Amino acid sequence: MIYRYDGGQWKADTKNSVLLDNLGIVNGAVWSDLTGDGLPELILACEWGPIRVFRNRAGSLFDATAEFGLAPYTGWWRGVTTGDLNNDGRMDIIASNWGFNSPYRASQQKPLIFVFGQLVQPGVMDIIETEYDGNVLTPRRQFTPMLNSLPFLYETFTTHKAYSEATLDKVLADRAVLSRRVAANTLASTVFLNTGSGFKAVEMPREAQFAPAFSVNVADFDGDGNEDVFLSQNFFDLQPETTRIDAGLGLWLKGDGTGALRPVPASISGVRVHGQQRGAAVGDYDDDGRVDLAVTQNGAATKLYRNVGAAPGLRVKLRGPPGNPHAIGAVMRLQFKDRQGPAREVHVGSGYWSQDSSTQVLATPIQPDAIWVRWPGGKVTTTPIPANVKSFTVDTTGQLTPDAPAAIAKQ
Repeated sequence: MIYRYDGGQWKADTKNSVLLDNLGIVNGAVWSDLTGDGLPELILACEWGPIRVFRNRAGSLFDATAEFGLAPYTGWWRGVTTGDLNNDGRMDIIASNWGFNSPYRASQQKPLIFVFGQLVQPGVMDIIETEYDGNVLTPRRQFTPMLNSLPFLYETFTTHKAYSEATLDKVLADRAVLSRRVAANTLASTVFLNTGSGFKAVEMPREAQFAPAFSVNVADFDGDGNEDVFLSQNFFDLQPETTRIDAGLGLWLKGDGTGALRPVPASISGVRVHGQQRGAAVGDYDDDGRVDLAVTQNGAATKLYRNVGAAPGLRVKLRGPPGNPHAIGAVMRLQFKDRQGPAREVHVGSGYWSQDSSTQVLATPIQPDAIWVRWPGGKVTTTPIPANVKSFTVDTTGQLTPDAPAAIAKQ
């Protein structure tokens, strides 16, 4: 559902919400201005579907997934956020997926297919996982666990050998009419680079595919002026005959400003989480101008990592109007003598069931001259930055107010 804040109350937006009917499982969502017009698009990470984008035109949403070139990439998408990975001022989409290190396989030629339906009794949903024997679809799971949920198979197969040679069509037989199918053709965690006329899909490095990824966070972790990515990883709750997927420790992917990402080993990043990582968030919790990281786990303690290695940057807060005091949806860039830094957008709720700090840490490899802000609605301000100011607030008029020294870094 979509709700509008109207007259001090949240009210269902039935006109726009109807677009979200029949999307299936939605694991992540973020509002982000992909077109640069000051109006945020709605981006959804869908399971058994693509990364869906609903374009915003004066408050009305339109499905632009195919228009942006995202429709062909159906997956088990988990989390989604946006960031400017190639320093062109446009928001790229970064999405987490299941990865390659599991029994499941998917491709454009042979998509991963699950069959589901009320195959045994009304009101009870059954699922059949499939795999390929050559070019023929067959059930993936072994005979005994299949019998536990689909006892009608006793009527067709009297031996494990007979079942092992059966196609999916033979297993379903006359119950095929009760079933439906879903498909995914990519399991890769992926960056979708914004070209201005659509999106170009780039698979993340293989280390990002070692385990299912969930939260995806964008920040400049080392302060070099290029945006980086963090992925939370791992999934243990599988069938007894399947080994848990635990090869991920939480992955920092270092960006180079061109859109390329390089994995940073745990021995260097310092991030080492052996459990089932889920929501993660970035923010400068100790006010030292470096981006810190919090990682939650399923059934285990939350981990907090203090950044001690990055070059300190500028702490920037935006003061929006009364209805949007944190200026959610605003985009900012530092201006240097010969170039601009990457665009950074203020999000509320993104990644995977988490929210990054609204106070941004912007890298300063050299002294910046000014800060450029595109406010929600499209208004633009450019404000000079005084020398030696490390933390400040900018309002919608472009007024810059340095923070009091006591509120700045605890070095």
